[in-house]
Amino acid sequence: MIIPAESDRRRGYTTCPTCSSVVRADGGPCRICRTDLTIALLLPPAPAGAVRTPPRAVAPVRVERKQSTAVRSPAPVRSPAAILPAPAARRPLPTVPPTLRVGQVTKTFGQGHTAVTPVRDVSFDAGPGEVVLIMGPSGSGKTTLLLMLGAMLRPTAGSVCVAGVDMATAPQRKLPKLRATNLGFVFQDFNLLGALSATENVEYACNLAGVRGHRAADRAEQLLRQVGLGHRLHSRPVSMSGGEQQRVAIARALANDPPLILADEPTANLDAATGRSVAHVLRGLASDQGRTCVIVTHDERLEAIADRVLWLDDGHLLTGGGPSVAAGQPVIDLRDDEDSAARSLSDADRPACPVIKLRVS
Repeated sequence: MIIPAESDRRRGYTTCPTCSSVVRADGGPCRICRTDLTIALLLPPAPAGAVRTPPRAVAPVRVERKQSTAVRSPAPVRSPAAILPAPAARRPLPTVPPTLRVGQVTKTFGQGHTAVTPVRDVSFDAGPGEVVLIMGPSGSGKTTLLLMLGAMLRPTAGSVCVAGVDMATAPQRKLPKLRATNLGFVFQDFNLLGALSATENVEYACNLAGVRGHRAADRAEQLLRQVGLGHRLHSRPVSMSGGEQQRVAIARALANDPPLILADEPTANLDAATGRSVAHVLRGLASDQGRTCVIVTHDERLEAIADRVLWLDDGHLLTGGGPSVAAGQPVIDLRDDEDSAARSLSDADRPACPVIKLRVS
C-alpha cells in the first residue's frame, strides 16, 4: 500500500491502497475501485518514498449451524389446571363452640357402703340451635343430671360448661347471677305465681335479669305474643289451661334471653294436641333463635322434634340408644294432622289375651 505524503493529507487528499489513485479524504469509498479508505486515513504519515505492503484482505467467515440428528421428544402438553395459578389456601371456617359441654360428670350421695351414685361419668355436647332429648326409665338419674346442668347441684366430679363458664367450679356467690343470665328453666308443674297475671309473671323474671320499668313490661308482652298468648296478657294462671300455663312458663324462661333452655317434662301434664303445640314452640326457639334446648322427659312423642336422643340408664349414658317401643304401646306423632296425632295400634296388631268364661248357675 502506498502511503500518501503529508502534503497530500494536508490538502485533504489521500491515495487509494488498491488502485493507487489520489482521491478526496472524506471517509467514503474510493470512486474508482470502491475500496474503503478508512484504514488509509487512520495510518500515521510515513516519510517520503516509504512503501508499505498492503494488508491481506480477510474473507468473512461464514458459520454454518449443524442441524442435530437427535430425535427430540415432544414437549409435554400442560393441562389448563397446570397453566392456571394455584388457588390460594382457603381459610378454615370458624367453629362455633358448643353452648353446653358436659365432661365426665359424676354425682355421689353419701359415703361408704351407703353411697349412691345416680349419675356416672356422663359426657356430651349441645350446640346452638340443637334440641337434645334425655330419656330413660324412672330412677335412671335424669332429674339429678338436669339439676347439675342448671347449677342447682354441684357434681362430685366432672365439669359443666355453659357459654364457656364452668358451673361446677364457679364460686357459690356467683351462681345466682350465672343462672339468671345463662339459663332458662321450664318446669313440669309450671311454677307460676297465682296472684300475678301472665304479663306480671314474665315481667317479674325480667326484673330478676336486670330489666325494669316499661322495658320489662314491653319485653314481657313481646314474649307472650311470641308464644301465641297475645290474647291472655292479663289473665291469671287459675283461668288458663295447662297448655297456656306452660307457654307462660316458656315465655318466662326467655325473659333473660338465655343461650340454654332446660325443660323438665314440659308435656307430662298436657294432652296430645297441647303437648304438640308446646313441642313446636320449643323447636322454634332452637331453629329460629339459635338457642340450645335440653329436654328431660319420658314422652317418646318428643323424639319427632329432637336432633339427638340420649338414653340414660342406671346413671350411664348409653351410646346405642334406648329400647324400642314395646308392642301394644300407643305412639302419637307430632305432625299437624289429627289422624296421625291420634293414631295407635290396631286391634289386630295387639297381642292376644286369654279369654276366661265364667259359668253362673
